[in-house]
Amino acid sequence: RRRRGSFVGGPAPGLAARGSAGEAESRASCTFRRVENATMVSFAQPLFWQIRYLITGLSKKNYKSSVSELHHLISLYGYDAQVFFLRTLIEEIQFQDAKHGGGSGRDQLKIQLLQNELKEIENEEQFGVILLQAIEASRDGGLLEDFFAHLCRVGKLQLRGQLTLGVATLHSVNEATRREGAKFLRTKLREYSSPGGRGLKLPETLLHTLLAALRGPELEETLEERDRDTLFKQLIDSHPDVDTSRNPCAGLVHLQRMSPSRLARHEKRTVVADLTLLATSSGSSSDGPLEGIRACDIVEEIGRGSGSASSQAIRDVMPLFPGIGTRGLAEIICMCVRTAGAPPDTHANLAAGVFSAAVRDTWNDPSTSTFPQIEASSDRGAEGTQDTTIIVEAVRDTVPDAKWGEVFELVFDLPELQLNDRRGFQALLAAHRAARGSGEAFPLGAILRLRKNTRAQLQFLRFAVDAEVAQLNFASVPKSLLQPVPGLPGAEDASRIGGPNHCWACRAFIEVLFELAEVEDYGAVRTLFDGPLSSAPEALLLSTCLAEDRSRGALRAELLERLAPPLLGDASPHATLVQATLAERVPLQLKRLLRSMQEKDPERSLPKIMDILQKDELVSFYASLLNGPPTELSCQLACLGDSRGALSLASWLRETLSEHKDTAAAGFIRFLRARLQPVAAGSPEVSRGSSAPYLPPGTDEQTLFKQCLEALHEAAPS
Repeated sequence: RRRRGSFVGGPAPGLAARGSAGEAESRASCTFRRVENATMVSFAQPLFWQIRYLITGLSKKNYKSSVSELHHLISLYGYDAQVFFLRTLIEEIQFQDAKHGGGSGRDQLKIQLLQNELKEIENEEQFGVILLQAIEASRDGGLLEDFFAHLCRVGKLQLRGQLTLGVATLHSVNEATRREGAKFLRTKLREYSSPGGRGLKLPETLLHTLLAALRGPELEETLEERDRDTLFKQLIDSHPDVDTSRNPCAGLVHLQRMSPSRLARHEKRTVVADLTLLATSSGSSSDGPLEGIRACDIVEEIGRGSGSASSQAIRDVMPLFPGIGTRGLAEIICMCVRTAGAPPDTHANLAAGVFSAAVRDTWNDPSTSTFPQIEASSDRGAEGTQDTTIIVEAVRDTVPDAKWGEVFELVFDLPELQLNDRRGFQALLAAHRAARGSGEAFPLGAILRLRKNTRAQLQFLRFAVDAEVAQLNFASVPKSLLQPVPGLPGAEDASRIGGPNHCWACRAFIEVLFELAEVEDYGAVRTLFDGPLSSAPEALLLSTCLAEDRSRGALRAELLERLAPPLLGDASPHATLVQATLAERVPLQLKRLLRSMQEKDPERSLPKIMDILQKDELVSFYASLLNGPPTELSCQLACLGDSRGALSLASWLRETLSEHKDTAAAGFIRFLRARLQPVAAGSPEVSRGSSAPYLPPGTDEQTLFKQCLEALHEAAPS
């Protein structure tokens, strides 16, 4: 469609993209280049004005001609025109509104143009640099991770392009952009390593850049070393056609294998040379052959893939770690979970035989004609949990004094826990059954409070939503289950409330999701609520209102924004039942919902609120609302009730002052002052509608002021 040659070499002068590549160009002198640069400067402002004019004036009628002219300008003036073109589009689009499907028709045309442009150039080698330069030019200061996510979502940028952009942010001159860009790249690397992204092949240059970032200091603060090692290996394994022994990746692979921290952690993991010493060493000596070796590393070598045959080898090796402790056992559980989805190790049977021979000191046993290699087993269980069950049962038998309750409490605080897929989730449940017996319920209390490994915690809860009640029963969490509401869908029966395993009726479950949405992944947590939002919105509203929100409230506010309007506006056939239940169980939350409803559109909402409160099921709640300390909402309801003849405003003012005294007086004065301030400002027509409290139709303002002042005068001490 247009020339792209100037992108490959970086920001070239604008006119360099124009003209033929011949001998005259190769003989160009410094003087010619200075003249060319001066020409670019002279053309820059008119060029940029024209690009901005074409973008801001986009319409359905001129879309095709304007886009054609924009492409022509970019083909003439190259890199600078391309960057300014993207910059202007980014400045003109409101990404927050576009993400929710908002925006005018002109915005939609600009979004369409941005999507087409990004799709056209995302295969360019310098794509990330171009896009980042345009973004930084359109925003003052550093960029936030959320903005990158919104841009990629609105621009429909593919994962490959998102990775390219993330790598480019690591080399920004702005420190805040580098920091937030590292978080963005971390998210995209995890997305790439997930089952849905592993099939994507990356260009060799991008692969090399990602490997360099994982080996360099740019991601040290955002990714643990183990995570960087895992991602590094997954990138290499996903590109078997890339020769890592010859191309630029070779040096990075070598550095990865020889990094000091990695060597320090694994330098004594392979103890084949000292196997003869295992027979006489207890493993407790600080200078023995087991110094620096973790039990989980050895168990991984001999227990994964050999099936039931490895049980005896683990029983032989575990006594070498008499002081293993709670953390050591928790690391074994984490290893079982991490390797649950991995293919069986074909050499596990050999390793089990080697370690058994070393511990029993049967190297030179004349009665053994062949090496004692343990035969492998193909039975790994329906969910791939057979190895986990065998390992944990063998460890349980050799460590009889283990405190397994503390072990499973600690697991979710360890960075080693990685729940990559459902097999890992099933392996963790199987490990608990093997350790504590099938009759012992999984300790949900350990997962229903914020833990240090929030990523693994969120992954566990994502799989827990669909778990069978025999595996996880959230009704067992003490004092946390929503009480049934007869006649309300999704909450009428105790056996089915909150879903098959009752998770959506568990307050603790919803409370920890609120926290994880803030500290881990808002989008992933929000997606979990899609099911109950459509299947049982009434029950979900009750659970959301009953749950305590220990976060900043973003997710809860979004859920209430979605759930409350139809259930407070009588759009649902069960609206009255929901309203009555809220009034009975969480009256304070119902008051907040009504106040929020009133603040958005008092003119339309106030009559609806009055109709709700006058229902027979809410009479006592209505009385408590009027009898409480006065608020703007209660004052407006009293005025509306007076205009309808339902109550006497003067009597209500006196009774409220008599009951609440100074608190009521301060509330009435605030209400009157808010009505008077716009008048004092001299522009009542402009400011009344935006700042003054709304007065229902039929309310005479002067009469209101007079009655309120008389009531205050009567209540004042003589």
